[in-house]
Parts: sequence; C-alpha cells; structure tokens
Amino acid sequence: MVSDFMNIKLNSRYSVTADRYNWILLESIAGMTKEGKPKSTIKKHYYPRLEWCLNRAIETDAKHAMSLVEIKQTLEAGRAYTKAFEKELGIVKKDFLITKGE
Repeated sequence: MVSDFMNIKLNSRYSVTADRYNWILLESIAGMTKEGKPKSTIKKHYYPRLEWCLNRAIETDAKHAMSLVEIKQTLEAGRAYTKAFEKELGIVKKDFLITKGE
C-alpha cells in the first residue's frame, strides 16, 4: 500500500502523492498577492490510475512548449520520469492496468 505521506517531485511544477483511493497530482502555481508579494498555491488533481496522473503532467507541460523541439524534450522527460516512478514503486503495466509487481 502507498503511504499517505509519499510525495515525489516530478519537476518544478508538479509532484505526485497518493491516498488510499487515488493518485494525486499536486500542481504548484506561482502568483502574486494584491500587495505584489509572491505567493504559491497548490492545486490538487485526483486520478484512479498512476498513468493518467502522470499523463496529465506531461501533456500540460507539452502544451506550454514554444516549439516542436520543446514538445519532444517534454515528452522524453515525461517518459523518463514515468519509467523511474514505476520502477521505484515496483509497478508493472499489464493490459492497460497498472498493478503492483510481485
């Protein structure tokens, strides 16, 4: 079982955690207060599958790319951290389902 306290940073914008039922993508959004001071907000996105959670982070980052080269780099980085994440947790993909490896 995944710990409620797990928090794995993907990049400067996203990290992933989990609760008993969901994978949670934490999105850090930088902004400014009315007084002009910097502030940061954490937005939570809930997913039943790790793959969907990671795809959201990858695809959102790709949308902010300024060129095809940046899109390619974003997708390659996304694939790399997806593989590393799955390896770290011992997760194996089987027929579109993600299960804990034995």
